[in-house]
Amino acid sequence: MPDRHYAGGAEPALLDVINIQFLGRDPHPYQPENQLIDDKVYWEFFRRASFAEALAAVDPVQANLWGLSPDSSYHGEYDRVLLADAPAFHSSLKLIHVNDLNIRVSAEGRNFGDMKKKLRGYFTYSGHHYALTVTDPLISDQYLPQAEGWFSVGEALICASLGEPYKGHAYKLIAGVILP
Repeated sequence: MPDRHYAGGAEPALLDVINIQFLGRDPHPYQPENQLIDDKVYWEFFRRASFAEALAAVDPVQANLWGLSPDSSYHGEYDRVLLADAPAFHSSLKLIHVNDLNIRVSAEGRNFGDMKKKLRGYFTYSGHHYALTVTDPLISDQYLPQAEGWFSVGEALICASLGEPYKGHAYKLIAGVILP
């Protein structure tokens, strides 16, 4: 997207400390923190934050990630919320710390003729087990070429996100993974 580049065309990376010009708030019912980015101004890189700095910025531990819905998706675990419940949430992004991240590479739609591999992250947060789709581009580049199977990652900071609405739900995603 042209509105998320540094001068020269480079894209920002996780842990980049940057300056972004906003035109104002642009909230959605399920993403109340959204801002409208000024796409006429390049983002400005200042420095790279450390893992320790990111760890210090983790959101306070809560009982769950946006509620525990027993209505998980076919392959997920606690991976969606009813869209009608989303306005009750104050944010669609959470930075959490986990010690047991595992990545599974599999063709989840195999039984329906879809052989495209997907990534799902499995972890424990506040005593609950989650299985969320991974959308982090760097993690995707690293694991999608691998054979189907399980990969132990261990300690990680996860940027969990509520994605776009789909059939009455907002899905919980792993949008970013920061490793020590």
